[in-house]
Amino acid sequence: MKIKLLYFAQLKDAAGVDEQTLEVNGPVTVREFMKVVLNRPMFEKFKNSSFLYAINGEFAKPEQLIENQATFAILPPVAGG
Repeated sequence: MKIKLLYFAQLKDAAGVDEQTLEVNGPVTVREFMKVVLNRPMFEKFKNSSFLYAINGEFAKPEQLIENQATFAILPPVAGG
């Protein structure tokens, strides 16, 4: 199954692109998909980070299933003052 992945902020910098399509054996939950994403060397420093997730523009929970051809956004925490 194919999932369009959108990166923002530090993840975009680490990936070197703002989006890409990943193929995974499905169905997968958000939690399972994030293990696949963060297991790549470019994201090593983010393995223990907290993120928000969105599937097709709607916030998603870790146990939610991702459907084929979904757009999945990883939203890193925002820091500021």
